[in-house]
Amino acid sequence: MGAKRFTRMNTLGNKLSKIDRILVSQHVVDLWPDSHTITLPREFSDHCPLLLSNLEADYGPIPFKLYNSWLQHKEFPCIVHNNWNSMPQGPLHNVSLHPSVSFKSKLQRLKSNIKIWRQKVKEKERSAFLALRNKIDTLDSKAKVSSLTDSEIISRNTYVKSLTDLEHSNIMDLKQKAKIRWALEGDENSRFFHSMINSRRNRSRINGLNIHGE
Repeated sequence: MGAKRFTRMNTLGNKLSKIDRILVSQHVVDLWPDSHTITLPREFSDHCPLLLSNLEADYGPIPFKLYNSWLQHKEFPCIVHNNWNSMPQGPLHNVSLHPSVSFKSKLQRLKSNIKIWRQKVKEKERSAFLALRNKIDTLDSKAKVSSLTDSEIISRNTYVKSLTDLEHSNIMDLKQKAKIRWALEGDENSRFFHSMINSRRNRSRINGLNIHGE
């Protein structure tokens, strides 16, 4: 606790005590090990309000992550090729640059353009996802009233396949994110995963077999 040693003072000011607390669980301490309390100034009450602070350290910008699903997109090779072969724009244009500076500038420009491209792709995929879901729901609603024609059945199968392809891309990203998190936090969360494994083992355990009454 910072700022003050005590949290309560009587009206005469001759008795000080530390009776106010902030209760946290072990899970909170594990998530925010640098948590601490700050005693705020006392005003009308005889108790000092406590402020719980759990500021995390700032390690700078988030590193750029390249996902495997991007490599399978038909537009990605063209984005990389066009941006890498083009000269960097800005005040250093037409100026002789050191190779390392030029390489760094190209990487920065490529990263920025990939982020812009990825944002546009996400918006297109989101719109396509909603459109496909609406088309499938429309056909499903029609199927409740009357039978679908052969062309409508083919169209529905096509919509479902396109929707599955979009979901597959998202699943690939989630799998890669899970592997990254496990590589970074696997040791910290090992107790949790071991408990889950033990729980599944207990549920799957066969205590005995009953064969013809024996």
